[in-house]
Amino acid sequence: RVQARCSTLNADVFVCSLVERCLQAPLFSLRVLDLTLTGMGRRDRLEMVPIETLQLACPGLEELRMAAVGDLQGWAMKDWTEASRERHLARSGLAPCFENLRALDLSASRKQSSQGESQWGASYLTDHHLQRIAGASTKLEELGLAGCRQLTPKALTLLPTQTIKFLQMSHCGAAGNDALALAASMWHETLQEIDIGGNRGNVTDIGVRTLSRCAALQRVGLARTGVSESSLWAMVPLTRSRLKEVDVVGCRNLERATKAAGCGSRGLPALVHALEEWAQRQASS
Repeated sequence: RVQARCSTLNADVFVCSLVERCLQAPLFSLRVLDLTLTGMGRRDRLEMVPIETLQLACPGLEELRMAAVGDLQGWAMKDWTEASRERHLARSGLAPCFENLRALDLSASRKQSSQGESQWGASYLTDHHLQRIAGASTKLEELGLAGCRQLTPKALTLLPTQTIKFLQMSHCGAAGNDALALAASMWHETLQEIDIGGNRGNVTDIGVRTLSRCAALQRVGLARTGVSESSLWAMVPLTRSRLKEVDVVGCRNLERATKAAGCGSRGLPALVHALEEWAQRQASS
């Protein structure tokens, strides 16, 4: 396990030096690499991370955490030249990949302002980049893409995993009704936590209703989305099994009583009670 949280550390230099070590027997079986917050003190240039080089050197990696690398300035993937790709394919016949990866966090940096507002750092992660990193990660269970604005709704379709348990997509360009429908379709047996908050215009009742299929669901983040009581009511049966928390802070389409219950100290029981009263009013009207 390697954890490198150093504000002045240069991420790409560190990864390259790590690769040299990983090619030696003692570190060839590296399983966990945590680069969270790496490069926070640098402002002179953008952090460039050589992903394919890391994939070649650490084929057994199971956990890769790169949240907030480069701070608000972000980071980018270093291009792998066509010549390098051809040389590797000629030797092994296989493209570099993280086939054993179980946890991947690529979330952008996030800071709280004095007014309590969130400021998200730059993210240059695209659908193509995500595919380069996790396009062969069939065992992936945890995925963090918060603040990755350049991703599109197509991003999740590029992942081969059937075992996602934890999905963080708040303030993410890939978040939306299509992403929720895909998650409910592909991972309805495994999904335990999902956060798709901060996407008010893209997440509505149409998408949230599909989550009622996820029997293992325990926590749902819907803060500042377009959700209303009708879709939350569809998830009430889950509260009788495993569902423990639903975040509805800042959801403008909810009635005042529902919002107050959802944001209060009583948590989920109060929210369910408010939804039951809403359903009774709907039935009698």
